[in-house]
Amino acid sequence: MGVVFKCCQNNKQMNDFLKNTLLKYGLSDKEGDIYLTVLMNNSLTVKKLSEKTGINRTTLYPITESLIKRGIIAQFKGKRGVRFIASSPNSLFQKVISLKKDFEEALPQFEAIDKKAKNSPQVYYYHGENGYLSILADTLNSGSKEIFYLGSAQKLNEVVSEKYIEQIYIPARAKKQIYFKQIVLDDIFSRKLKLKDEKELRFTKFLQKDCKISANIVIYGNKVAYFTSEKELMCVLIESNEIAEMEKIKFNMLWEQLIEPII
Repeated sequence: MGVVFKCCQNNKQMNDFLKNTLLKYGLSDKEGDIYLTVLMNNSLTVKKLSEKTGINRTTLYPITESLIKRGIIAQFKGKRGVRFIASSPNSLFQKVISLKKDFEEALPQFEAIDKKAKNSPQVYYYHGENGYLSILADTLNSGSKEIFYLGSAQKLNEVVSEKYIEQIYIPARAKKQIYFKQIVLDDIFSRKLKLKDEKELRFTKFLQKDCKISANIVIYGNKVAYFTSEKELMCVLIESNEIAEMEKIKFNMLWEQLIEPII
């Protein structure tokens, strides 16, 4: 009994392996069952195929038709009606090799299209708190090692909270060794952060006392994000190399004009 059980267990493992291989090949679960069943039985009628796979005839017909069109199985007329036969496993393998060869030849064109699409300017709109959080998360995952920020830190906190900035965003940024260069309104929160600039990989300068702004701008990599006030709760993200470079130049020009704050 032990030998028989082991044999059955090995057969199941083999069938599972073959089935998973067919799924990776691109067949659906039912298509894989049909191909394996026909292959193991040489040829089968619709009735027998339905009995062995447990797939009713109504469902079976369109699936076998699709498999025939793709060259996975074939059909012929026998003495007792239409019978199905499986294409050889080697013919399926040759299709994989042919597809690999075709894809390798087309790969440079695909990559050129992909590169062009990524370099094309894109504009995204976000509304609400989740939009703010999505963009802040993107600044950490974009691959950029420097972030530029201009605006009111306090206004941003009114949307995402000081707790998020201090306990989640700043530690995550510091862990990834991403430097943060900011020009902000002179408020209590920003003054508190300034004391920890070196530890938290940040550089801070303050806008003039009489400056009044409620929106914010973040520049990172090839992206520029504009955050409106809590009243509007809207973000506009522009993905453009040229616009990002222009905004960085403007930011640095303003940075050079501002005096280093005395704490």
